[in-house]
Amino acid sequence: MDSAGPEEFELNGEVGAVERLPSRWRLGGRPINVNHYANKKSAAESMLDIALLMANASQLKAVIEQGPSFSFFTPLIVLISISLVLQVGVGVLLIFLGKIIGEIQKMQKRWMEASVPYCSKLSSKNAKK
Repeated sequence: MDSAGPEEFELNGEVGAVERLPSRWRLGGRPINVNHYANKKSAAESMLDIALLMANASQLKAVIEQGPSFSFFTPLIVLISISLVLQVGVGVLLIFLGKIIGEIQKMQKRWMEASVPYCSKLSSKNAKK
């Protein structure tokens, strides 16, 4: 095992950095792609969210099939329904938030592209003084 600490290695460094990476950090001879890992993690979290939603729906169905004679019928219906509503609400909010953030990033990029010529004119005027 390599004795070098993890702070000495960059995960997405230059191509020649592969030789310096310890063998446990290589993926088929290539450095780890952090974006690929983040995408897989997001997909796994989404699947877990869907599994929780389905489990809550299944629990709600089981409680309804038990009928009102069950001692905790009303509290269970209320709590499971609140959980389902909150899960759906968070999902919808995340979708809209993602779209809004995407639009903001597009506007920032356009603003930066538009401001670069103006900033270069200012810097050339300051350099002449």
